Amino acid sequence: MANLRGLFGRPAAAPVAQPPAPQPGLMPTAQVEPRDDLTPVLDCLGAMLQSWSKHPILLPGEDCADAERIVAEWQRHATLGTPISGVHAPDLLAGPVHARDWTALTALAGERRRAEAANVGENLGDLQRAVWATVSSLARVAGEDATSDAVVEQQLSLLRACAQRGDTAAAMRELPAALQAITQALAARQSSAVLERVAMAARVESLGRALSASEDAARTDPLTGAGTRLRFVETMQRALALMTLSGAQASLLALDVDDLKGINDTLGHAAGDLAIKAVAKACWTVCTRPTDVLCRLGGDEFAVVMTNTDATAAASLADRLERRMQEVPVTLADGVVRLVTASIGFAAAKPGETVDAWIARADKSLYDVKHERG
Repeated sequence: MANLRGLFGRPAAAPVAQPPAPQPGLMPTAQVEPRDDLTPVLDCLGAMLQSWSKHPILLPGEDCADAERIVAEWQRHATLGTPISGVHAPDLLAGPVHARDWTALTALAGERRRAEAANVGENLGDLQRAVWATVSSLARVAGEDATSDAVVEQQLSLLRACAQRGDTAAAMRELPAALQAITQALAARQSSAVLERVAMAARVESLGRALSASEDAARTDPLTGAGTRLRFVETMQRALALMTLSGAQASLLALDVDDLKGINDTLGHAAGDLAIKAVAKACWTVCTRPTDVLCRLGGDEFAVVMTNTDATAAASLADRLERRMQEVPVTLADGVVRLVTASIGFAAAKPGETVDAWIARADKSLYDVKHERG
């Protein structure tokens, strides 16, 4: 407000002139104001001051309402002779035109317009610097994002030409088109990046499926469809961990195909493969529970890991499987049916033991069965 008052409310350079007192004995001479001649001038001045009050150029720290009020006060003083608050005495009556504070109004107009011109020049300089900074940023963005194409290069060339001429107005006219061109180029690049990400995601998904299929293949015996040794070990480890955590019982059946070597030697390996597949099929007819996991450990060796199964249940299942394995029919390629047998041992898991120790006890049980058969 101090800034505003300093330019709008400066005190009068000289006191307002008062009409001379009449001399004794003389009739005062009436002073006639040339109203008819000055009315158009005062009306024009009033209109100019009114326009100035409605559309002021604000200086730093000023308020539009205060600027409008003070200029309006000077408008009324110039056209009507009313006093200015804080400058003239409040009881000053409207005086004639020649008695109004034209010196202060002239100083107000001159100093105010000079201050406004300086402020506008400074702001235009700031705007010009901002425009050139924007131009430089646009050029840098276009270069860094590799979005330059014919349209973008054309717009940037126009902006560079404006910069060389120092033509801020032309640069501001060209900026929207340059922004639109670069925005469109960036949008196209983003769309292309999205398509690339989609394609990459598809490749990753395909690779994931291939990896999953590879992992499944590593856990599945291609001849019988039973689990491999890898799946066998993983299942054994989970069964022991579950026993440690919750006390759930688990048992292991160990199974060998009898005289598989003799079948391979006399009838060929194709017949041996048929015998192995027949034994696996026979196991699945007995081990039907979801908790029974059949695995082929290699050659003629099979195993069934049975979680949530104690020693009594394992013995019963082993007995059923042993009876089933007494005569397994194998249909050879020439239609001849050959009977195959298998030997079975079992062991229930013990708390705290290792996978190897558990397997060793099941193998010992299988060896004892074979030894008894002679």
